[in-house]
Amino acid sequence: MQSAADPTTTVEDPPAVEDAPPAIEGGRRPWWAVHGPALGGYVVLTAVVFWPVVGHLRTRILSDGGDGAAYLWNLWALPHALVHGHNPFDTHDIFFPVGAHAAFNTNMPLVSVVSWPLQKLFGLGVAANLVQLAAIVLSGFGAYLLAHHVTGNRAASFVAGAAFTFAPYRFLHAAHYDLSHLEFLPFGLLALLRLYDSLPEVTGTPPDPRARRRALAFGAVGGLTFLTNLYYFVFLLIACAVVATWQWRRTFRRETLLRLAQAGAVAAVVAAPLLVVMARELVVFHSLDPVRDWAGADNYSADLWSWVTPSVAQRLWRNRVLHDDTLWTGGERTAFPGFTIWLLAAAGAVWGWRRRRPPGSAPAAGPPGSTDSADSPGSAGSAGSADSADSAGLWVALGAAFVLLSFGPFLHVHGHHGARFTRFSGHYSMPMPYWLFHSFPVVNGVRVPGRFSTVGILALDVLAAVGLAKLVERRPALRYAAPAVALALVMVEFFPSGVVTQKPAIPKPYAAIAADPGRRAVLEIPLQWRTGFGDFGDTHSDHSIFLYYATRHGKPVANGMVARYPQRSRQALLDHPIYAQIVPLQEGKPGFAATFDVYDLRQAGIGYVVYHRNEGRPAALAYLSGLHLPVLADDGTVLVWRVP
Repeated sequence: MQSAADPTTTVEDPPAVEDAPPAIEGGRRPWWAVHGPALGGYVVLTAVVFWPVVGHLRTRILSDGGDGAAYLWNLWALPHALVHGHNPFDTHDIFFPVGAHAAFNTNMPLVSVVSWPLQKLFGLGVAANLVQLAAIVLSGFGAYLLAHHVTGNRAASFVAGAAFTFAPYRFLHAAHYDLSHLEFLPFGLLALLRLYDSLPEVTGTPPDPRARRRALAFGAVGGLTFLTNLYYFVFLLIACAVVATWQWRRTFRRETLLRLAQAGAVAAVVAAPLLVVMARELVVFHSLDPVRDWAGADNYSADLWSWVTPSVAQRLWRNRVLHDDTLWTGGERTAFPGFTIWLLAAAGAVWGWRRRRPPGSAPAAGPPGSTDSADSPGSAGSAGSADSADSAGLWVALGAAFVLLSFGPFLHVHGHHGARFTRFSGHYSMPMPYWLFHSFPVVNGVRVPGRFSTVGILALDVLAAVGLAKLVERRPALRYAAPAVALALVMVEFFPSGVVTQKPAIPKPYAAIAADPGRRAVLEIPLQWRTGFGDFGDTHSDHSIFLYYATRHGKPVANGMVARYPQRSRQALLDHPIYAQIVPLQEGKPGFAATFDVYDLRQAGIGYVVYHRNEGRPAALAYLSGLHLPVLADDGTVLVWRVP
């Protein structure tokens, strides 16, 4: 068998179990023939697990009617603005008339643009389902390719991919569309490892002609990650720093630094449409208020028990952990990778931890009978990556780094965090690495440390693949049984207690607003504005569904939701002459007397007032009815007045 690092060097195959049939004569099997079955397998698993959506593609949307409804608006609004020649990151279609600078919002520019043709063909609901289901499949497939690059064992890698894409984190964030696109994390790490594989380990070695192409690929993945989720972009940068540190001998060589610089340049070019706008918001508009205190990071952190306690999202464990989940493992604290993965990862760390191969020595051979192309994304046997000694240590280090970061500014254990030190009026005893991370402006906007668990889980899944592959090597008779049992255990552990969905139907009165000419704004009662730091206006419940309804009429709306909203803009809305009366009016504030009339509404640019009877704001209903506005539509629940 030939080494990928030196095609002329012959390395005797070790007596291990073959993972693939012998290569066809005259060349290697095509990439799709080797890895296509795995991709098909994830399609099937996704269809089974998410059948409430897959089986009702047109009548159910993978959304929760809350945050998910706002993501649906984002999915629709960005390409809609581009098509009409507007800046999608500087909008007055929400928070009217103040508007919002939305570059730091959860826009998902890449996903939104990709979904636009699907929206035109099938409608917003079906398009949203398709791109989100694709994210699940690709996340599993990306983790599979990454694990296969490390182990060369397809069956073990398939288990790792399934464990990654169906982890509890997936179901708790199913309605957060940007957070569902986990595929960029494994694909980004895979691209970096393949780049390192093509770089010389010894100074003076001729450069691999594939290095430039792989640098471009790595940069492209980084840029696309930036255009999808800023959290994951930061995670990918940190993960890449760990890899670069682990391979420091190769990192600080001229060829490596050149390729990394090329990758950075490509990433900047790909991310430029959003990067430029973000820089403009920071420098010109100062649209990000400084992060005060911990900004919730102390509460949105994983507990030590989060890593070993199942989630209520899992059917098998739900009734056993309901109490624990509300205390220290639920919501953003969720970090459970599965007991099966923990066991296999421990085996992988022990069996795969050998002395690292010294620079200049021959790389480990790929698995016997492997038919992967040397330049395919799932190739195992490239210099350094297929060596399980290197691999186990790297993934232990990567997993440890992200587990520690997931704990946030200080360690919580079973809900307790001690009281030895005090910062921002909070008490703690054991500071964690995120404490320093939080000190950097802008970057400290990553204020949900619990989400660092995604990369920690990915590292454990790769280690689990190493452990499973080693088990098969040690016990050839378990070649088929061990992966099958591991996959079954993972799927039983992770099978969800349910999948969140919302109905795609929009109340008929919104069609009347759409049919009415003009672009005057829609004022919804209850009036609510939402940001990542809390709600203002109506604060009794979540009214983000109004944003989804706005996709039907396409006119500006007074309400809105963005991740970050400056205090001065918030105050401008609260001081607005109409809204300053609507907020206390809908609250039924005793002794408050509103004074605005039809003329004031018209002068404010408001063309429609929508009252939701099921929300019960009787004082607002009585006052608005007294204005004798003409009724545009009324279905018994949603009442629409038109401002003449």
